[in-house]
Amino acid sequence: MLRITALSLVALTGWAQNRQEQKISEELGAHEITLHGVLIDAGCPDRSLWNMTRPPEAQAASMAPMGPTTAGQATRDGQATQTEGISVDSKTIGLERQDVTMVMNPDLSARQMDPTCAIKANTRSYALLLRDGRLLDLDDGANTLATAAVQSSSAGREMINGRGPGFKPVVTIVGRVHGDRFFGDQLRMGK
Repeated sequence: MLRITALSLVALTGWAQNRQEQKISEELGAHEITLHGVLIDAGCPDRSLWNMTRPPEAQAASMAPMGPTTAGQATRDGQATQTEGISVDSKTIGLERQDVTMVMNPDLSARQMDPTCAIKANTRSYALLLRDGRLLDLDDGANTLATAAVQSSSAGREMINGRGPGFKPVVTIVGRVHGDRFFGDQLRMGK
């Protein structure tokens, strides 16, 4: 008797889930559309059209970490610069600069949010900026597709590894629109 009840419960749950999926499908409409736009970070706090259409900020040249130090000297990119003041042994200098050089690490800078909504290594959700200025947030499935596309692109790999700036790729996406949300089935970089 307990088995029959458990099987009935599983069948009823499956029916309810199918009904839920059918209802969502009806709400979204039956036809798929193809859209072209710019992929941006959906977590960006300034989602003004002016800000989202700005080019991404380039990585600062000053982000190169300080090289090994000796008493009274600091190196940047292999060139020694003479400092003035008290001479301190290299171990102490290294310990004191540890916090500063960690912030200047290119890998860490790749994980800082870009103020222009460019995709960076810390991006977890994406939005599609259309030519007419409309912004569509991507659903979980489309976010997964976008993450895979970013990670498979050369610019994405450079950015994730801290060797490139954030970027705003042009993408083509196929799916359905419901309100300001896009339910994507396919996504590819470029037009």
